[in-house]
Amino acid sequence: MTPSDPSDGARLFAQIARDLFALASLTQVRNRIVRLAVELLGADVATVWMPAHSGGVASIRAVASTDPPRASQFAEVMSRLHEGLAWDCLQLRVTMSVVDTRTDSRWPNLSAYLEHQPAPALLSVAGFSLDVGERNLGALTLASSTADFFTDHGMLVASVLAEHAAISLDAIGRAEKITNLQRAMESNKRIGIALGVLMHSLGVDELHAFSLLRSASQASHRKLFEVAEEVILTGAPPQLPSRRPR
Repeated sequence: MTPSDPSDGARLFAQIARDLFALASLTQVRNRIVRLAVELLGADVATVWMPAHSGGVASIRAVASTDPPRASQFAEVMSRLHEGLAWDCLQLRVTMSVVDTRTDSRWPNLSAYLEHQPAPALLSVAGFSLDVGERNLGALTLASSTADFFTDHGMLVASVLAEHAAISLDAIGRAEKITNLQRAMESNKRIGIALGVLMHSLGVDELHAFSLLRSASQASHRKLFEVAEEVILTGAPPQLPSRRPR
């Protein structure tokens, strides 16, 4: 239920901000966002969307949803038609709403498709771009089977949730990038140590040592840093899998 008292709303969203920032991954944040959207607004479905590319063609994908099968279906259709509220929220980075999908004429091809679907119709839809500065972090949509469901107050609450969601996604995304960079730097460091071991033990240059690591990695279907760790541990050249006799 949406908070009606301003002080209650402030406390609620302060708690939401703390909860979101306590999560450890983008997947966790996205899943929490869609659950919060349904809990706060009473909507039937909430989904977080991200832009994607398939065969060089722009598309859309649902990265979190309270109704994954329906979200996947909508993603496929919107990607094919290049239209829909979630599509426009992502492409245009705007906030949009639909009072009644039966009478809205902005996406005629999508409307024609939905008329023939057996699933219960979602009559009201609201969408919010998840942006922080120039960073496009996706879009949040909420849908209800009731026409004219989203009041002005409901849209305000949803927009505040979207702001918190965008900030949290940005923070977690940056933290994940830093973590991945640190891991990559550590892997490169260990590979460098392994190269030094091979160069010293075999009397070869750096290029030859790296070729040995790469060949062992490809032949054993292991990652390069895993082979490097083995060389550091044993002090011996990597073992290539023996070939089976023909």
